[in-house]
Amino acid sequence: MTAPRHARRSTAPYWMILGAWCLVGCASVQRQGDRAFDRGDCAHALQSYEEAIAEGAKDAGMFHRAAQCALKAGDLSGAERYYSHAMRYGAGIDVAQELAGFYVSTSNYVSAVRVYQYLLYQESEKQQIYNNLGTALMYAGKPFDAESYLMIAQQMNPGDPTPYVNLGLLYDRHLKQPWLAINFYECYDELTNGRAKNSMVVRQRASELRERYYRLYIEGAVACGKAYQPAMGTVVSLDSLKDPEPAEVPTPPEVVADTDTTPVGDAPVIERQVTEEDPPDEVATALAGLQRARAAYTEGRWADAVGGFTSLPLSQLQVADQKALGIAYQKQANWAMAGHWLELALTTNDDQEILLALVDVYKRTTNESRIAGLCKRYGTSRKYEKILSEHCSTAND
Repeated sequence: MTAPRHARRSTAPYWMILGAWCLVGCASVQRQGDRAFDRGDCAHALQSYEEAIAEGAKDAGMFHRAAQCALKAGDLSGAERYYSHAMRYGAGIDVAQELAGFYVSTSNYVSAVRVYQYLLYQESEKQQIYNNLGTALMYAGKPFDAESYLMIAQQMNPGDPTPYVNLGLLYDRHLKQPWLAINFYECYDELTNGRAKNSMVVRQRASELRERYYRLYIEGAVACGKAYQPAMGTVVSLDSLKDPEPAEVPTPPEVVADTDTTPVGDAPVIERQVTEEDPPDEVATALAGLQRARAAYTEGRWADAVGGFTSLPLSQLQVADQKALGIAYQKQANWAMAGHWLELALTTNDDQEILLALVDVYKRTTNESRIAGLCKRYGTSRKYEKILSEHCSTAND
């Protein structure tokens, strides 16, 4: 005789029962939160979302909405926590862009760098990411790394004024090369027709630098609207640059919003005043270091070549040196840095050796989308037919 229906006990394991209840319960509480969010009632939305989180909810969209509510309430630590969970549970590129902007607005440039590095390998349109990553690196205290990314941004789209003002600030405040800063500042002013919100400040700073360092100013060192080509002629002695610099920062970081072309320039700025003495003969030091790096590359001493090239500012490296640095990294199996420097060299020099090395880097990192991009750009050219034919057919399969 069977027991009455109401007296039967479930034979399912307890963890399955609890899991099924959570799926129903979490979803119900989360829906309450979503309805409150749609009404603009963030207080009740966050309350419901916290209940859902406590019950085990892992919905990326819910965490994203919770982050937006926390921002409205001024809860920055809560917003960061919600954004981080959203990314952990599969949020898309748009949320990563918001998170990067959040870190910039709160002056957390080290964290912003990590997010922009992630976006660099996710976004198809990379020019703004290079600018943003370079800017974040500059304010994170890594000016030499910042220089390479900002230079790529300028060379990828020489008509975009934003990298110019960031390069101007980099050479002005961090790398102490005012003769370059003047040129980049003035190009920014020219490309914006003097109508940018910070044009007056940039123009005034360029004028101050001209007056102070008129002996070092090089007319036309930067061709506005054209890809910048470093020249060793711009490496001059800094013996006359002993005047104290004003403490104020002339311009805020120009970080481009990825969903808008309007610069976001009101973020607080971390300024690191340089107080150490300049070396007595920078010209001789730079030239000697460059010659040693080139000799190491020619002799196949890849580690020495990398060390030599990376000890110098990018403004002192020719395109051939960028290529050499990329290939030296490739020989050391440092694929990420090899790809970075080879891509930079390729923006201004379509040398076959660069292209072949870049294809090798992409194949070793199984980056078929990047190979397809090279095929689309160069695959129809007879000059590169032998290099790319095999790889392009593979990428298109």
